[in-house]
Amino acid sequence: MKPLKPIGAFAGVLVALSFGVSAVLGGQGTAPEVTVVSEEAVNNFPNGIVWNIEYEADAPIERGVLRYRVEPFGITSTAGSECEAEACTAQLEYPGDLYLPPFTELTYFWEFEGEEGESAVTDEASFTYMDTRFDWQTIGEGNVLLHYHDNDEDEMRDLLSASDETIEYWSGLFEIGVEQI
Repeated sequence: MKPLKPIGAFAGVLVALSFGVSAVLGGQGTAPEVTVVSEEAVNNFPNGIVWNIEYEADAPIERGVLRYRVEPFGITSTAGSECEAEACTAQLEYPGDLYLPPFTELTYFWEFEGEEGESAVTDEASFTYMDTRFDWQTIGEGNVLLHYHDNDEDEMRDLLSASDETIEYWSGLFEIGVEQI
C-alpha cells in the first residue's frame, strides 16, 4: 500500500473531523421543523424574566433550551426550561447578588433537540429588562446615556454634561478612545 502524501493525509483528517463535528453539532438525523405559534418574554423585575414559547414540530422534541446574550457585552448563557407537549417555559431568576439593571438588552433564541440529538433553533429576538415601577426619562450626550426618574431635568443635564466632560478628560489624559455602546 502506498503511503499517503502529507496533503492527502491532511485532507483525510479534515474529512474525518468534519464527520465528527457534524455528529456532535447536528446529531444523527434530520433537524426537526419547528414553527413558533406564540412567544413572549415576561418582565419580572427585579426578580428576573420568564420566557414562554408554544410551537409545532414535525418530530418529537426531547428538550428545549433558551440561549441568551446580555448586550452589548455578548455574555452568553442558557436558562433551564420545562417542556410539555409543544410548549416550553424558561425562567431566569436573580437570587442574592446576581442583578441586571433596568434597560439591560438581552438577545435570545430557543434551541430544540430531537430524539436523536439533532437540533433546530428559532430566530433571535430581543428584550429590554425594565423596572416598570417608575416613569423613566432618558437623555444623552456624547458617550453618555442617562436614564432617570423623579428628578429635575436641568439637574440631570448638568450631571450628563459633567459625565461627558469627565470621560473626555480621562480619555485624553490616557490617550484612549471610548466607543459608544
